[in-house]
Amino acid sequence: VIYIFEKTLEEWTTILIYNTLKQMNPQSIITKRKVEVICTGNSKVFPSELSVERFQYYKDLRKKVYFYKEINKQKNKEINQKKKKQFIERKVSKERYDEVPKGEDPTSYSYFEKIYSPLKNEIIVTNSFDGYLFDTSEEEKSFLNERSFAAPMSAREYKEAIHSREQIQNTIDFAKWAARQMRADLDDYAIHSAEELIYSAMLVWCAGQTPYALPTEASFVKVLLEIRKKGFKPQRIEHVLDTVPDRLQDAAHAMHQRFTEIVWPAVCSRQIKPVAFIHGDHIGIFCFRTDLDEDVGELDKLVSKEWMRLTKGQQEPEVITTIFLSVATGQAPKTALLKREAMNMVAQLRETGFDSARVLEFIAVHVPYNQQEEMTELWSEDILPNAQLYLADPKQNDTHMERAMEYMRQTCAAKWKGR
Repeated sequence: VIYIFEKTLEEWTTILIYNTLKQMNPQSIITKRKVEVICTGNSKVFPSELSVERFQYYKDLRKKVYFYKEINKQKNKEINQKKKKQFIERKVSKERYDEVPKGEDPTSYSYFEKIYSPLKNEIIVTNSFDGYLFDTSEEEKSFLNERSFAAPMSAREYKEAIHSREQIQNTIDFAKWAARQMRADLDDYAIHSAEELIYSAMLVWCAGQTPYALPTEASFVKVLLEIRKKGFKPQRIEHVLDTVPDRLQDAAHAMHQRFTEIVWPAVCSRQIKPVAFIHGDHIGIFCFRTDLDEDVGELDKLVSKEWMRLTKGQQEPEVITTIFLSVATGQAPKTALLKREAMNMVAQLRETGFDSARVLEFIAVHVPYNQQEEMTELWSEDILPNAQLYLADPKQNDTHMERAMEYMRQTCAAKWKGR
C-alpha cells in the first residue's frame, strides 16, 4: 500500500505500478482493480501491522494522495473545458460531408455546432493515455486522428458514429440508474465498467435481496451459495425493468438478455467457485462495494469453510503437499494418493513439468487470506524445488519410478506401504 501511494505521488500510472509490482514479485496476488482502488487513497492499514513511525508515514502519505487526486480532478476539469471550447471553435470544410441537408451551409458555425454537439464529450481530456498501449508512433498518431476527427467524415459515417455512441451512452445511463436503485455511492463503482455495475444489480434483483445494495465480496459469495441451493427460484426482474425511463428501455432489455444468456449460467454453475469471480478466472464480471471491516472477516470465514472441505479438516504437511502436487499436475485436489495415481503424477511431471501458476491461483482462490502468504512460500520454496529435484529423471536411471515412489510415499499422504 505504501509503495503504491509513493508511486501515485510520483505520477506513475496505475498500469505501470501494477506491472512493476508483478515484476518485483511474480507470485504477488495483487490485481489491477486493487491497485486502482488503493491509488485513490481507499485503503485500510491497521496500527498493529506497522511500527509507530511507519504507520504515521502511511497516514501522511494517504492525506497527500487524497489531496493529489482532488487537485488532478480540478485540473482535468479545466483541461476538458478548454479543449471543448477549442473544438467547438473549429470550422468544418465543405469536403467533410457528402450529404448536407438542403438549405444548410456546412461552413457555418451554427451547422458545425448542430452536427458536432453530440460528439463533444468524445474529446480526450488528459495527456496520459492510461489503458492504451502503442507499439509505434504511427499507432498513436492513428489513435489520435480517429479520436479528434482529423479525417473527413461522411454523413453516413456520422450517423453510424452517433448511433453507436447513443447506444453506449444509454448503457452508461442505465448503469447509473441501476446504481441509484442500489443506493450506491460513486466511490463504490467509479473504477468499474457499466456492464459490471449492471450485472451486479441484476444479480441482486434476481436473488431477491432487499433492500437493494451492491454486494460486498463476502455478501456476493453468500448470494451465490443461496442461488445454487436446490429449489432456488430466481425473482423475475421485469417489474424492475418496467420502471426504467423510456429512453433507456432498449439498453436495459439488451443488457438483461446478455445477463440471462451469458452471466446467469456462470452464476448457477457449481463448477465455478464463487471466489473465482473475485480473484480467479471470472474476475471483471461483477463489481463489489468496498467494506474492509466486513470482508476481511466474513470472506475469510467463507473461504475457510471451502478450504476445510478441500482438506477434509487435515492440515498436516503431507496432506497439503498431496493437494498441491495434484493441482500442479492438472488433477483435482486430492488429500491422499493411491500408488497408480502417484505414478501418473510423476509421469505427468516428467513429460510437461509442474504448472506452478495453477497452484498459485489455487492458493489465491481457495486458501484463507491469512494463510496465503505461508502457503505460497511453502509451495515455492519447499514443495516445488524438492519435487522437481527428486521426481525428475534426467539421467533416465529411474524408469520404473522406484526412487520417485519412495519420495512420494515419504512426503505425501500415501495409501501404500514401502517394501
